[in-house]
Amino acid sequence: MAIEPYTISVAEDNLQRLRQKLDASDFPDELDQVSWDYGVPLAEVKRLTRAWKDFDWRKQEATINQLPNYRTAVQVEGFDPLDIHFIHQTSKGGDWGTMVTRIMGLRFPDHVCASHINMVRGHPPAFTSHPLLYLQHLVSPYSPRDQAGHERSSWMLREGSGYRHQQSTKPQTLGYALTDSPVGLLAWILEKLHDWTDNYPWTSDEILTWVSIYYLSTAGPAASLRIYYESLHDKSGYGRDRTEQWIPKVPLGLSYFPRELTVVPKTWGRTLGPIVFESLHDRGGHFAAWECPEALVDDLCRMFGRGGGAFGVVKGSDGYKQNVPKL
Repeated sequence: MAIEPYTISVAEDNLQRLRQKLDASDFPDELDQVSWDYGVPLAEVKRLTRAWKDFDWRKQEATINQLPNYRTAVQVEGFDPLDIHFIHQTSKGGDWGTMVTRIMGLRFPDHVCASHINMVRGHPPAFTSHPLLYLQHLVSPYSPRDQAGHERSSWMLREGSGYRHQQSTKPQTLGYALTDSPVGLLAWILEKLHDWTDNYPWTSDEILTWVSIYYLSTAGPAASLRIYYESLHDKSGYGRDRTEQWIPKVPLGLSYFPRELTVVPKTWGRTLGPIVFESLHDRGGHFAAWECPEALVDDLCRMFGRGGGAFGVVKGSDGYKQNVPKL
């Protein structure tokens, strides 16, 4: 299958079925005064369920179709061809995009000119592998920012990682619930949008667009869960843990946001590769590209622009002739 232009067009029957399911939804009860501690508040789910019934998917669909959408079949050894829908436009990959970027640099360093990530995961520097960083880390007290980052990381491990264990071990079981119940899917996604951002003021349309993409996609919401299982049970030698090791040949830029899922000191981040750019931000979380895109764009311009650490990394090209002004 050649690469072909693609236009998203969700069948009207699917939209009608979604509205019917929303009309027939049952809701659990709720304890008094629990706020978000137990999960998504009942009132919030009911409010968004009502809004979803009148949500204009076609408007959002038209917006997405303004981007250069394509489809193609990708041949993968040992599998049937994968029917892939993609957008041919430079984009920032957070979360799993970080993992993919790191594995690409590990496996194909001669083809990755430089990389930039904003979900920085790492470990304290070890004396055997990073003696200077180890000594620097040893004598440098944790700053208030580092302490806040440790508290955030500890909270995430203690209170926010249940989804990962479920998706990494029994994704198919969870897939039945999320596929059959749009309200269940709404609650599952909304919890992350709330907990993983830095008080971002989500609009109802933003939330419902995100959730609708999961629900109305051809593969359905269950497809998004399986990458967790595959990563945990990886047998190729290039699993998630390898993304936290030193990758020597690829210049690396790091942007730190205070409400990321894991927030580590800079000495930990410097164990990941040859650092050519670092930036600390006062606000922003896991979805930084959505929450504060101007800040992330500015980081990329400073990293790859003239005078930046990755300026001219593409052979035969000077890169940006000058830094793009701050937005």
